[in-house]
Amino acid sequence: MKAPMQGPWYWVYLNPKWKLFAFPAVDQESSLGHSEAWLKVADAIAAHYRIRDSRLLAELRELPYCMPRGRVCRLPDGRWVAWHGHDRPVAWSGKQIVKAFGLRGRPVSFEFDEHEQTLREERRAIDGIIGPVPYNRR
Repeated sequence: MKAPMQGPWYWVYLNPKWKLFAFPAVDQESSLGHSEAWLKVADAIAAHYRIRDSRLLAELRELPYCMPRGRVCRLPDGRWVAWHGHDRPVAWSGKQIVKAFGLRGRPVSFEFDEHEQTLREERRAIDGIIGPVPYNRR
């Protein structure tokens, strides 16, 4: 069994489907922040959509709140929680996050955290770069 890990994740729309980008780490201290993780995600988006224009690449790298995101954490009492912004893709499944972070067989609580929400202005900006993104906007 894979060791349980924590860290940030993003659901990213790579037309025609969503893909989970997970960044598991052994502990919170060694885990990437969303801004660092986003740079890796932005590079994958640029490659998928063949974005080569330096102005668009720079704009893309400044949009860490444009795609659904979250973070898996182990709380001090030992419980596992996956924080999210309630703006996940329509076909979202927590099973993929549980698997990516090695949490199978462990109770994981999926909980809303407003800090993890996408921002409307960043959603509009990414739509202008890659085209419309089909969010589940609750």
